Amino acid sequence: MRTETINRKNSKKKILQSIYLKLDANNSVDAIRIALENKLL
Repeated sequence: MRTETINRKNSKKKILQSIYLKLDANNSVDAIRIALENKLL
């Protein structure tokens, strides 16, 4: 069960890092700001 939780956290982290990279963002606040500026949200 613990391994499954760790794998989910790693998967979420990889997805978020991919989004940050595509938006050229450094963190979640930066990503939201960029997304709003580009009318993606």
